Amino acid sequence: MKYALFLSGALALAASCAHAEYVCEVSLSSPTVNPTQGKYGDIELMTSLQPNCGGAKKPSLICSKDSTDEACGVHSQFSEIALTTLYTAIHDAQMRQQLVGLQGDLCNGFGNSWSCRDGVVFRGP
Repeated sequence: MKYALFLSGALALAASCAHAEYVCEVSLSSPTVNPTQGKYGDIELMTSLQPNCGGAKKPSLICSKDSTDEACGVHSQFSEIALTTLYTAIHDAQMRQQLVGLQGDLCNGFGNSWSCRDGVVFRGP
């Protein structure tokens, strides 16, 4: 069964995700690290198209409510509980080498190396 975690933080069924990746690294940062990335902090993650993180890795950022950083997405306004729930689910996917699909967002700025995100689709068991 496939599940998706949407902006509201609710778990819902999803048909599929177009592009599947493996989570290599995931961290939950406090808002004191970079207050511009949201009132409740942010999730930073690295993904790879290959199992066990072989090949090239791509950094992504999921920010929380009231983010103003140019690397944050326009729509990523996660509450504290939604951010920590999403972090836990992504960390679990990393440990199980579960495929995920990162949902894109419209970034506030241009020219950054980070890819801003507004959600994650979890594939497989």
